[in-house]
Amino acid sequence: MNLSAFVAELKRRNVYKVAIAYGVVAWLLIQIATQVFPFLEIPNWAIRLVIMVIVIGFPIALIIAWAFETTPEGIKRTDAADAAGQHSRGGGWVYVVLVGAALSIGLFFIGRYTAASRKQTELAGLPVKSIAVLPFDNLSRNPDNAYLAEGIQDEILTRLAKVADLKVISRTSTQKYKSAPDNLREIAKQLGVANILEGSVQRAADQVRVNVQLINATTDAHLWAESYDRALTDIFMVETEIAKTISDTLRAKLTGSEERMISEKPTANPEAYKLYLKGRFFWSRRTGDNLPKAIDYFKQAIAHDPNYALAYAALAEAYIILPGYTDADPRDVNPKAKEVARKALEIDDTLAEAHNAFAQISFFDLDFAGAIKEFQRAIALNPNYATAHHWYATGPLQALGRFDEAIAEGARAIELDPLSAIIQIDAANNYIVAGRYDEAIDHIHKALEIDPEFADAYVSLGVALELKGDVTAAIPNFERAYQLGADTVSLAFLGNLYGKTGNTAEAAKMLAELEQLAIKQHVSPYLFAVLQAGLGNKSEALRWLEKNYTDRSEDITNMARSKSVLEAMKVDSFFAELKRRSVYKVAIAYGVVAWLLMQIASQIFPFFEIPNWAVRLVVLMLIIGFPVALIIAWAFELTPEGLKRTEVADATPTPRPGHRTWIYVVIVAGAISVGLFFLRRYTSSTKVVGSGLSAKSIAVLPFDNLSEEKGNAYFAEGIQDEILTRLAKVADLKVISRTSTQQYGTKPGSLSQIAKQLGVTNIVEGSVQKAEGQVRVNVQLINAQTDSHLWGDTYDRKLTDIFAVESEVAKSIAEALQARLTGGEKSAIDIKPTNNPDAYDAYLRAVASWSKLTYSTEDAENTINFYKRAVQLDPKFAEAWAGLAVAYLDIYNDENAPQRLAEVKPAIDTAFRMQPELGEAYFALGNYRYRILRDYDGALEAFEKAAQRGVSRAKTADFASYVKRRQGKWEESLTLSSQASELDPRNTNILAARAETYFALRRFQEAHATNERALESTPADPALLALSASVYQAEGDLKAARQLLDRVPLDGRDPELVGVHFDQWCMERRYSEAIKALRNLLATPLPEGGILKPTFQGWLGLAELWSGDQVAGRSDLLKARDQMEGMYKEEGEVGRRLVSQLTFICAWLGDRACVERHAARMQKEIAADTFNGPHAAGTVAVAQAALGETDSAVRSLTGLLQVPGNRPVTPALLRLDPAFDPLRKDPQFLRLCKEAP
Repeated sequence: MNLSAFVAELKRRNVYKVAIAYGVVAWLLIQIATQVFPFLEIPNWAIRLVIMVIVIGFPIALIIAWAFETTPEGIKRTDAADAAGQHSRGGGWVYVVLVGAALSIGLFFIGRYTAASRKQTELAGLPVKSIAVLPFDNLSRNPDNAYLAEGIQDEILTRLAKVADLKVISRTSTQKYKSAPDNLREIAKQLGVANILEGSVQRAADQVRVNVQLINATTDAHLWAESYDRALTDIFMVETEIAKTISDTLRAKLTGSEERMISEKPTANPEAYKLYLKGRFFWSRRTGDNLPKAIDYFKQAIAHDPNYALAYAALAEAYIILPGYTDADPRDVNPKAKEVARKALEIDDTLAEAHNAFAQISFFDLDFAGAIKEFQRAIALNPNYATAHHWYATGPLQALGRFDEAIAEGARAIELDPLSAIIQIDAANNYIVAGRYDEAIDHIHKALEIDPEFADAYVSLGVALELKGDVTAAIPNFERAYQLGADTVSLAFLGNLYGKTGNTAEAAKMLAELEQLAIKQHVSPYLFAVLQAGLGNKSEALRWLEKNYTDRSEDITNMARSKSVLEAMKVDSFFAELKRRSVYKVAIAYGVVAWLLMQIASQIFPFFEIPNWAVRLVVLMLIIGFPVALIIAWAFELTPEGLKRTEVADATPTPRPGHRTWIYVVIVAGAISVGLFFLRRYTSSTKVVGSGLSAKSIAVLPFDNLSEEKGNAYFAEGIQDEILTRLAKVADLKVISRTSTQQYGTKPGSLSQIAKQLGVTNIVEGSVQKAEGQVRVNVQLINAQTDSHLWGDTYDRKLTDIFAVESEVAKSIAEALQARLTGGEKSAIDIKPTNNPDAYDAYLRAVASWSKLTYSTEDAENTINFYKRAVQLDPKFAEAWAGLAVAYLDIYNDENAPQRLAEVKPAIDTAFRMQPELGEAYFALGNYRYRILRDYDGALEAFEKAAQRGVSRAKTADFASYVKRRQGKWEESLTLSSQASELDPRNTNILAARAETYFALRRFQEAHATNERALESTPADPALLALSASVYQAEGDLKAARQLLDRVPLDGRDPELVGVHFDQWCMERRYSEAIKALRNLLATPLPEGGILKPTFQGWLGLAELWSGDQVAGRSDLLKARDQMEGMYKEEGEVGRRLVSQLTFICAWLGDRACVERHAARMQKEIAADTFNGPHAAGTVAVAQAALGETDSAVRSLTGLLQVPGNRPVTPALLRLDPAFDPLRKDPQFLRLCKEAP
């Protein structure tokens, strides 16, 4: 059959018609799926399934159209229909096409319109399902009906807040705005929402009209509006309809329970509802005059409807906050609040407000577990309840020291009520108790922006400044709080400060004034305790604290730690009570059973291929369960009648049975655990090494250089590094950094052992052969656990095609490991950095030189020269420009830093200009901000962007960890360092830096353990050995330090190593040995103009001075000072080193003016750098000691013993270091020396 005949046959058999109709209907179905499915919250995979079925169905439809014919008698095979002369002549397909096309086009444009709206909202950075309900306008003729407008607004907001899928802003924040404002976009931005609800209420007699409109504030589009004319008795139905319609419009998912809560009618009594709304009207104003009115209205509402649960809950909340705004005594109102809150829960257990009130009262009663349970229940019932998040944070979470959780709950409260000054202040208080004073002060300033006259803000600011050490700045804030009306609180804290600073007369006046106020109004006992503590009256302070505890004062949260002091006096009876309540028995039984369960999880789970995270989950749950079991053992008793609270069981005369069941449980569980333990030990040798490792984890070992010219080794290294770099851009893969893999040879022994050490499942091996413009690359991917070859290939290409080879290898490996590649990752892998082969060759040489992991100037200069060669050959080579900038920064410590630094920023700018989204350029920028500008936040931002753009997470996390410790965020630094080690497990630099961080925190055992891991890779590394020696010195173990330093050569090129030796000699008082070694170093050739010679000269002078040779000592110190002064420049690392040494040297020369000049220069570093700042402050303290300023030195050292920092001050160092000899006769200094190291 020829082509024209075939086309004619297609037409005769209606294949064209079917194809057109199928295409139109398919388009319609796809439009329906993409537009309607999301509205019904049908998962995205269903849309993809529809599209796939439609695509598969197209050829099937064409085959059916070819093979069958629709006839008046039905569907027949085309051959049969031809023989019978029966063919369809219907034009129905035309109507199908027209209708389908019309519907498709309509849905398409609807989708485009709504998508644009959604996209604009998303681009604004606001959640689509977020809303603020602005105050409703009161259009009633009677202004007294304002309470009704506010009440209806509040009820609609309350119903919306019960929907977990919505973010609903609290009324405290929205009520600051007028009804129907003009600047909706600005209001939405301030409140952090996308949508605004406006409305009005008009009441006439028993009729009410409610107008509402829902507006997308980011687009000014009106999403929905309605007007309701109803009888006042139907107002609940109106509120419910509005809440449901808004939820539907914003596509918020409603659960069954949420729908029921929204639809609930809280009372059938209209008069009760009216009184409740009036109560809420006055409650929301929160003043000493309005709260009693609110309480009265709530009581009237309850009188009209004794089953009005919401009114009971509101009354409880009013009682709770009453002492904070009036002279009410908590001892009087708290029992009332508890009673009405319990009544509310008896009527309606699903009321979030009631659970919240009962939680707060439970907290006042020190029932922390009960409070937590009730707060969590309140939040579960109403996730948008800002007050619940607020009280939960400032209540049990803060009191129990769970500061991170308290801070998170406080942040959630701010998100839901962003313009509440009191929530901002209590968020600040969370940071204060966590010791994060700067963040607290930020929140306090935000509160003062909201309300500049907020007295509590000035109290909290005073506390934060005092705790931060700035007493001078704290006092005016307490005085300002006093002026604004916070009389009792400000008097207490102001008196406390006056007492501490020696102004006892003024403090006594404050105490007398507080006592006078206590005659007229309630004053918390805690405040008397604070003031008495400032005056030094400890017994009185403890008496007031005890009274605060007994009275369950509103300041009971501040009491939690003080009470523990009192309880410590009763330690014997406490342990006896533990025994009586069977807590010991439960602890032993729990431990044995927990061990059994861990054995089962670790042995049985892998057999059933249950993921490792399930094992970790079991262990985590068992750990969490231990204190829970102990609390239950303390609080409950097993009796013949069942489980009872211990107090109830104690009151029951029935004798307690002497249960021995726990003994049998322990014996049986212990026997099974021991059996499983030894079974595991026996069978562990048969397990696959590395089981539990990610299947998508990989290490690229060094590629073998098969070229005849051994000088081409750099090329093999470069190809390996480029393939590794491309693989690292795939987020679905775990790729080990080259720093760890390069420690293995090109033909390693046991791959399974290497995989175990690196924490991966797969290994890539390869070889490279380069000759005359051609290159051969052999690669093979091996599963190291099974020794199976997953993939391999050989590439013979021109040198100019090497980028394509690297990309193909990376893609093939990703595909073999079933790693998912995004579009952006594919583009990043395929990118060709340069078209110039010679430039790329120079770049590879630079990468190979950079990877040697040495700190010699020669290697650094070689790296820089190769990068320079690369950018000279191709000025558009962005990666080379970024590498050049990092290489410049790497030698920032050298004396030629100022010249090099001038070239750093232009190199970074050029890299960005050539390739704006280059991850390596962001990495260089992060280094520049960190090392040069000291812009730590900017550096972290750049490192994160580098990681997002494919730079190894090992590198970015490692450098981010350095930044975090400069900011004093120690735990975050350690977490990032651990993440870096996971991807670069054999990198000794990462391990050494983490050991330094532990050292800075005085966590000596962890510092030793981490450094030992590094020494496993390089046992003779002098820097690592010296670091361990420094830790031992800080602990006072000079013998252990000496054993390590005996293995560290005295290398004059490395002043850090010489410095550790010098410290050891001086602490052991072996001055003659130090003098001899330093004179030998000075006699050897040292770089002219560098800092080595004056540094050694200064140390020599100190050793001579301390050994008793005053003449030689002063002579060498003067030489060192003159040399350093001649080369001192404020900028750069060299300047920072010199200013510290000059301060030290000038002090021992007795040159006070010189010390003061250089000490002033160090203040910036002390203030800005949490890691190195304390070390600089220690230098100032030593200088003060040398100059005879004993009190100042001891005061400085007392503070330094409390803070972490690089090479921290310890009592052991105070005892051993001769720099502190001038202080040896001071009693206070001697007390510092006696503390544990």
